[in-house]
Amino acid sequence: MVYWRMVLSPVVLLYPSSGASNKSSATEDTELTQRTRIQSFVRCQSAVISACARALTPLISFQRSRWLARERHTAYRLPPIAENPNVELHSRRRTPCTMPDVRPDIEHKQHAPKAVRCFVLTVSDTRTEDTDTGGRAVADLLVSAGHIVISRSIVKDDATRVRRAVETQLETDEVDVIITTGGTGITSRDSTYEAVDALLEKRLDGFGELFRMLSYEQVGAAAMMSRATAGLVRGRIVIALPGSEAAVRLAMEKLVVPELGHMVQQARK
Repeated sequence: MVYWRMVLSPVVLLYPSSGASNKSSATEDTELTQRTRIQSFVRCQSAVISACARALTPLISFQRSRWLARERHTAYRLPPIAENPNVELHSRRRTPCTMPDVRPDIEHKQHAPKAVRCFVLTVSDTRTEDTDTGGRAVADLLVSAGHIVISRSIVKDDATRVRRAVETQLETDEVDVIITTGGTGITSRDSTYEAVDALLEKRLDGFGELFRMLSYEQVGAAAMMSRATAGLVRGRIVIALPGSEAAVRLAMEKLVVPELGHMVQQARK
């Protein structure tokens, strides 16, 4: 409706109605000459054409984009099987990308041994079998988890003795895991870390990092003074834990027991 008003308005201007001519013909003849009317008509027609062009530009662009998209789709479309018999059917099918149903760690744990053979070594200058709460806690938690404790022993806090005790167990085929408790602090008598670290062929740095993170939640910044460590020696797992019963239970319950079978399974490969 607006369009026709814009188109007809110049015509009305160029050819006014008879009634209007009778009323003010003398005034219009003097004010608006025939040339002025033609110029006004041309300007109005130009405005109408410009408005129509602006209104149609988006539609033309949209139709052009649809045409280009259709051309691209047609250009890359695979020919029918009847027209291209050399293309096998399975090569034309899309293989969906699927995620594995089982996480790798869970799959590894399914093949991990349910029970492993462990040796528990307490490193202390003062502990006895009756007062060795740390070693007893390690053995009890291992047995509760279904593992086998081959034997327990107590040695003085001396690097040479600790190393000799660990090497003695490594020479046998009856032990999969060696767990020490005590001697991982920073006093002059704490030497378990030096003895064990010198034997390690592969270090599990994450064990000590995770233990200190867990210990920080309980004892705060003092956790940094613990040098608990773990690693592999001749295909066996060796773990050095602190001497306090609370620290032993924290490490065993949160780290060692949940992953012990998995670690042994990986170490045997």
